[in-house]
Parts: sequence; structure tokens; C-alpha cells
Amino acid sequence: TDQEHRSGKYSILLNSDSIRGFVYKFEGLKPGDMVEISAWFKGLGGQVAVDGKGPSCPDFEYANGDVQMKDKNDWKKLIMVFALPQPCDSGEFFLFVRGFGQEKVFFDDVSYSIKKFKK
Repeated sequence: TDQEHRSGKYSILLNSDSIRGFVYKFEGLKPGDMVEISAWFKGLGGQVAVDGKGPSCPDFEYANGDVQMKDKNDWKKLIMVFALPQPCDSGEFFLFVRGFGQEKVFFDDVSYSIKKFKK
């Protein structure tokens, strides 16, 4: 949407009709890989989250809504770091943002980085 944005011209808008957005499928994650995710949100109840499942991997979900900093325009930064669980040598893993409640939540500047570790 162009209603609100932190950088650029557009942001992701979530509301009570669509509480989950910006679904991104990770490719090539291996057990022990560390993923750092950051996003900025404006509104109430924003979270970044990762979920996954697979043949050798129990279903999981990690989520974080802890605000790390806030800017002068009331955008709040989320940061989450997680390591892919050891039994998960194959499967599907997704990054997404979500909002809770009846209010609008805007997300912008969603990014991630993957750190690979050799065994």
C-alpha cells in the first residue's frame, strides 16, 4: 500500500482480514544455519515469524514481537535470530510477517541474512 511507508513508496498492510503477509520460502537451509530477520512495523501487534515442516522435521514456528528500537515517525524495529533445528535436513521453511487485532499494521524494510556453518 502507499498509505504509509518507512522507505520507498510502498509497505505491506495487514488488518483483521489478512493477519499474515509477505510469505517468503527459504531455499537451501540446512540444520544449524542461522537466520537473522529484521523488519520495521507501524501499528499494534507486529511480529516477524518463521515456520517449517518436513519429513524429518517436526512442525515448528518461531515468532518475535519484541521492539528493538523506535524511530521519530513511530515505526518500530523487530529483529529475530534463529537456527534451523538439527533434525530438519529437508522440508519447507517460510519467513512471514503478521499482525494481531483489529488495527492496521504496516510493515516495511523486511530483510534477512543467512549464516552457514560447517559441521
